[in-house]
Amino acid sequence: MADKVKSGNAATAKRPVAWQIKGIKPETRAAVREAARRAGVSIGAWTNEVLHREAVAALTGDRNLPVPVIEDQLAELTRRVDRLSRPFWRRLFDRGG
Repeated sequence: MADKVKSGNAATAKRPVAWQIKGIKPETRAAVREAARRAGVSIGAWTNEVLHREAVAALTGDRNLPVPVIEDQLAELTRRVDRLSRPFWRRLFDRGG
C-alpha cells in the first residue's frame, strides 16, 4: 500500500521551516550577526555556509587549509627545490637564497 502524503496549502508547503538553536550565548549571536554583516549576506546565509562547511569537514575528516596558507607553503617548497637544484658548491657559497 502506497503511503499518502498530506497535501496542504501550496504556499505553506514551500515556506522554509524556522529552526531555533537553544544554548547559543549572546556574544556568539553578536559575532555571527557582525560576521554576516561584514560578508554582506543574511545571518541565515552566513550561518548555513559555515555550518555546512564545518559539518562536512567533521564528517569526512577533511580539514583543508585556507588557500592563502597553501599558496604560501607551495611558494616555500618551490624556493627550497630551486635551491636544492643548484650545484653543491653554489649552495655552499651562496647563502643569500
